[in-house]
Amino acid sequence: MLDRLKEIPSKLLEIWKGWTKKQKTMIVSAAVVFIVAVGILAFVLSRPNFTELTVCDDYKQMNSVTTLLTSNNYEYEIENLTVKVKKSDLTNCKMLIASEDIQPSGYTFEDAMKSDLTTTESD
Repeated sequence: MLDRLKEIPSKLLEIWKGWTKKQKTMIVSAAVVFIVAVGILAFVLSRPNFTELTVCDDYKQMNSVTTLLTSNNYEYEIENLTVKVKKSDLTNCKMLIASEDIQPSGYTFEDAMKSDLTTTESD
């Protein structure tokens, strides 16, 4: 069994030497493309998914929100006056800023009161 395992590298080398330069280039290129694609896919899928927490009215409110998030160790991103948090932390962050009377973005109580049997949530 051990002898067969030792023969594998020499057999692979014989096969490799039997291929033309064009075949070798194609195999190496395909392997490199595959490795790069897997690397890019792993990078994209491992990045945290941020979603909108709230759109602030002014910079004073944004400072309050970001101070709360920082003091409670939540990661966030800011775009213009929009504060975004990780999707997994969204509910906890909404409760946190609601405790300071800051309205999170999304479906509100007023939206719920405006609906009737002929409307849907997407309306």
